[in-house]
Parts: sequence; C-alpha cells; structure tokens
Amino acid sequence: MNTESTPVRGQIVNHAAYSADGLQVMAGAGKLLTFRMHYKGTVNPVYLQFHNVASTPADGEAPYLPPIPVIIGATGGAYYESDTPLDFPVGCYACLSSTAATKTIIVAADGWMTATKL
Repeated sequence: MNTESTPVRGQIVNHAAYSADGLQVMAGAGKLLTFRMHYKGTVNPVYLQFHNVASTPADGEAPYLPPIPVIIGATGGAYYESDTPLDFPVGCYACLSSTAATKTIIVAADGWMTATKL
C-alpha cells in the first residue's frame, strides 16, 4: 500500500503588506485551496469575508460564505486549508470588514493576506 501522497500545487496570490483593501484571489471561476491572513489593527469587531465575484465588490454587498470573526489582541489572524478546496463559481475576493452581514472595508492598513488557488 502506498501511503505517500503528492501535494496539490496551486498558484499563490499575495496581498501587499498592510494594505487597506481586500485581495482579488481569482478574477474567474476557481477553487480556494489555502488562505492565511494577519491583522494587527485595533478596529473591533473585524470579520474576514469571502465574496463570489470577479472584481472588487461594492461596500454593502453580502459575503458568499459566512463571515469569520477575527480575534483582536496584539495580533489576530485566520488560516484555512483543506483537502476539499472551496468552490467559487464566479471569482473570489477576500477582505476584512467591520460588519459581519455586509462588506464594510476597514480604512486602516493593518493586515496582509495570502492565498493558494487551483
């Protein structure tokens, strides 16, 4: 029995360090394999949102997936990795928002994001 596995390789998409806008992970249909973000700001609460769009969504748009609360302290962050990548039929845009229900971009440039897409 072969117990070795070949890791799935994807394309890494990086966000400019400490930028206030979100990250356009995919401008077309695709799958999200991994996602990592770090937030060092003081805005509280903060939610990580994923939008199923091919370009930057307008403020007030609802996220595609349930928002993920980010723990605030000295630093906060989130990490996602799965053997079953998340499907985004239109595209994928990730951002930090000060509201859970809709996109409300945080003005402060206090974080970074990186993702791997298939």
